[in-house]
Amino acid sequence: MKRFYMKSAQTMRKITALMAMIFVAVAANAGTGSTFYYKATANMSPTGSGKVYVATQATTNPAYQSSAKTITGDQYSVGSADVTFHYYAQANSGWIFDHWAKGTANGTSVSTDPHYQVTEEVTSTRSNNRTSFTYYAVFKQQTGQVKVYSSNTNRGSVNIDNPNNTLGQNVEISATPDVANGVYFLGWKRENSESAEFVSTQNPYSFNVTEETKGDYYAFFSDPQEKVYCRIRNRNTGRFISLYGNAKAGAHQGVYDDNSFDDGYVFTNGLKMISPSDAQGNPSTVFLRTGTPMGVGFTALANLSALGVSFQNNLVDTQHQLQMQANPDGSFKIYTIVSVPDNDETIYLSSYLCDEGTDWAVMKTGESSATSTASNWDIYILDENLSVGAFGANTKAKFTQDGKYYTTMYTDFDYKMLDGVKAYYLPAEVTTSYDEENQVVHLVEVTGDKVPAHTAVVLECKDVQNTAGDNPVLNRLLPLVMMLIILSLQLWVRV
Repeated sequence: MKRFYMKSAQTMRKITALMAMIFVAVAANAGTGSTFYYKATANMSPTGSGKVYVATQATTNPAYQSSAKTITGDQYSVGSADVTFHYYAQANSGWIFDHWAKGTANGTSVSTDPHYQVTEEVTSTRSNNRTSFTYYAVFKQQTGQVKVYSSNTNRGSVNIDNPNNTLGQNVEISATPDVANGVYFLGWKRENSESAEFVSTQNPYSFNVTEETKGDYYAFFSDPQEKVYCRIRNRNTGRFISLYGNAKAGAHQGVYDDNSFDDGYVFTNGLKMISPSDAQGNPSTVFLRTGTPMGVGFTALANLSALGVSFQNNLVDTQHQLQMQANPDGSFKIYTIVSVPDNDETIYLSSYLCDEGTDWAVMKTGESSATSTASNWDIYILDENLSVGAFGANTKAKFTQDGKYYTTMYTDFDYKMLDGVKAYYLPAEVTTSYDEENQVVHLVEVTGDKVPAHTAVVLECKDVQNTAGDNPVLNRLLPLVMMLIILSLQLWVRV
């Protein structure tokens, strides 16, 4: 796929001219689209082990059925069509979901999530010979003395290392919450009831099977969150996404003909990739993610905002939608659905957000995008237990006094200070805070561990921040969604 990187005004003019020619070409080829036909089937193995469902739209209430579920449809497109399918699996009593297999029950395992989303290429233009896709939900039977269940399959899945366990054996049960939607594991209960007490909050939870410990165990999860704070890092380059303005994407590139339709944007404004060494203390690397949780690993109608800047405002037209999709390997992929008018009809393409190691992130389409390492992202939903990928004060060794390290911070969100970080602010009575004789300013320490939004502070830390990468973040700060009222206690500090 051709790439254009905007590095000068002259290049910008060339790209603008190219855009005009491209859209003329699209208009000229308005009648070259075709209708492509597909058939998608969800099945289960063994028969009677569970229920399945498949659809082209995500849902939080799948219409499960106990036999194979097949859907057919068509998609108008230029060249082959890309169609996204959502496969759902639910285990029957005494069974546990294991994985999705492609083609046959013994086919390649593609996901261990009960909700599996996949984009397939549809190539058939004949309704009587549709491009066919089949996925099997493979379940394993629990015949042991200890059985495990999820209290809510839309919030998380469960597993057991020995489904045929007997008395005297050790067993390990585990739960996988929908982290992408801010869901957290709460604990294990011996009955599927909100009022029941937790047996353990460990995950995974290992114990010996005895007469006292045998029985059913239910994993409980927190509610999904429409608003969460997160950081997003490219798995290939190790760089974090940052926002620095609300300007639209400035370049458009592509090839338009009967056989291919590649589309991409180079973000010359608004969106930027930053290196790991600069990532920790930059508030714009922390996003408030809003969206609609749609089951394990999938968020629809998502938006990312930070410091007054919105990802949605960076997109070229209002028909774009940002979504988050969990990959089978546990990473997350961000992509937009791009709508392009053609002869009064709409062509839908999946355009993936990528980091090619350039100064800008790139959005692109094509089958290669689905497997490209440049489009693999780690999404860190921030909480107090997170160390790698957390948000922290970016202290430097040169800003030190009395064995402590200092930096400044200003955010548009409330945040909690972790790792012994302290905050000091300049009170409104500036004239009474300045000691002219000693040439010092008397700051006020923020009482407690929370700093309110829109408060410029000096942060006092115990450590010099390390680089981002895979190292634990020091001097951690936890953004808070809800507004918090903080009282202050006066303290003298020399700066």
